[in-house]
Amino acid sequence: MRGKVVGITGPSGAGKSEVAAVFGEMGAAVFDGDRAAHDFMMPGQPCFDEVVAEFGDGILSDGRIDRKKLGEIVFGNRANLVRLTNITNEYLFNAAAQAARMEEYGCRLIVLDAAVLFEAGLHELCDHTIGVFASENTRLGRIVARDNIAPEAARARMGSQTGQSEIAGRVDFAIENDGDRDELVGNVREIIGKIMGEGA
Repeated sequence: MRGKVVGITGPSGAGKSEVAAVFGEMGAAVFDGDRAAHDFMMPGQPCFDEVVAEFGDGILSDGRIDRKKLGEIVFGNRANLVRLTNITNEYLFNAAAQAARMEEYGCRLIVLDAAVLFEAGLHELCDHTIGVFASENTRLGRIVARDNIAPEAARARMGSQTGQSEIAGRVDFAIENDGDRDELVGNVREIIGKIMGEGA
């Protein structure tokens, strides 16, 4: 049976990476979009050169792109965010497409974890898509704790991203991630059952 490719997306702080991790614990191969972006923005990579040429040496620390400095430029400034994503989305799509082809080697479930799933066109690689959502207060608290930034900076980041209602209107499944982990695991298990049960 052909493997399934599932895309997971959601706004910052909703916990999409946690959901992807649960899929991984249940046997899925997980493509981490954030990790891929970190890798192709390392010195010596073509994407690195393009981003530095676009935004200048001020985003560098010790010769590497400082994601916090870059974030200060793009989050809260829609035009700058578009400039960045116009560069990175092509690299992200190519990396995700390579991961999705793992199904050719017998992997039954591949998960693409990407905040810009739709913006980068990664949904075109997927059989199903999942949106992960959480309340604004929950998301704010998670971003502040995770990234060690001020609430004002976290709110700017949240405001620069696609809204939850827009994402909800495009995905096949939705997970509300304000509860405990047992509830989350149950939701993931139910979705896997529906996805893998097709054609069984």
